[in-house]
Amino acid sequence: PPNNWRAVFGGSAWEFDERTGQYYLHSFLREQPDLNWRNPDVVEAMHAALRFWMDRGVDGFRIDVMGMVLKHPEMPDNPPNPNWRPGDRDADQLLWTYSRNWPDVYGAVAGIRQVMDAYQGSVTVGEVFGSPAQLAWYYLTVDGAPGLHLAFNFSFIGHDGQHTNWEADELREIVQRYEEALFPGAQPCYAFGNHDRSRFISRHNADGRGAERARAAALVLLGLRATPFLYYGEEIGMEDVAIPEDRLLDPSRFFWESRDPERTPMQWDGSATRGFSAAEPWLPYGPAELNVATQDADGSSMLALYRRAIRLRKAEAALHSGDWRDFVAPPGVFAFIRSYEGRRVLVAANTSLEAVAIPLPEGGRVLVSTAGISEGSRVEGTFSLGPLAAVWLALDAVR
Repeated sequence: PPNNWRAVFGGSAWEFDERTGQYYLHSFLREQPDLNWRNPDVVEAMHAALRFWMDRGVDGFRIDVMGMVLKHPEMPDNPPNPNWRPGDRDADQLLWTYSRNWPDVYGAVAGIRQVMDAYQGSVTVGEVFGSPAQLAWYYLTVDGAPGLHLAFNFSFIGHDGQHTNWEADELREIVQRYEEALFPGAQPCYAFGNHDRSRFISRHNADGRGAERARAAALVLLGLRATPFLYYGEEIGMEDVAIPEDRLLDPSRFFWESRDPERTPMQWDGSATRGFSAAEPWLPYGPAELNVATQDADGSSMLALYRRAIRLRKAEAALHSGDWRDFVAPPGVFAFIRSYEGRRVLVAANTSLEAVAIPLPEGGRVLVSTAGISEGSRVEGTFSLGPLAAVWLALDAVR
């Protein structure tokens, strides 16, 4: 093999092809050869694919693993990962120094953006991994050219194979580091779940209170200065589904934990087919009681909470267009203020298992709350935020 690079799903990233007598690179499965983005014909073919779909009316693209499109041209060995231990993922034995976020990739980003700029209102969002500074460069490439419109920051989900804890200090650090790294005008982009990692409630349910944390997470995500991405099913609190061995389909299960439990069909109603399909689905359904139809009729449901928060976000300029600044709160509380042209909204989430008293410099009105505070009520001075609860407060105008 040309070098020691590892595939994301384990094993060598190189496969020998007997017909040609050559190795080919596959950053993932051997059935997925990497394209050579240093070949101008490949670049033009990929740009033509973008135009093909844009001409047919799509709004944009989520670009898979954008940071691995181009690697170091001389393909040197990646250095060993000093933190790797036996039992860790095979792919993490080496650092991704020369095969991920190599600076040449930003040229490919700029080329994609140039194609997309011919289509007014188009959007690109990159699946990228790295430090906040590395993610920031996807918005504005190294030569100053416009980059992607959005670049995912998956830090709320986890990194290096570890889940992020639902702890105020960890959440605050994620947002502060990204806000400091981004260039002026860049829009953050966050998610609390995706198709590669266990669902939010399942990740945070060791004590059986994952659903409470998920309700608070909804207000944090929709309250942040960011474009929020919801993984389907989060709006009704879907959890991982146990998949029988003979029904597992995810090819990565041969190298790490299967991702099938978080990929089961959306549940629209409580029928045997969950309102999804009369045909046999590719994966089994979850519990019948967890569905859209049931929650649609319940004003206290997860779905109702998401709907209220989304309506408020669209209506309140401070939430959809305001800036972000940290709000000094007691330990265990992640809080911040969004402000726009004199309007201010305080977003606070108590990640602890005890009620916390939060001093409020001025009064405000409750916009939405997950528990314990009546929506529409006035709050003056210190207010109590219950265990694992979250709230949005419209603060009084600054005099």
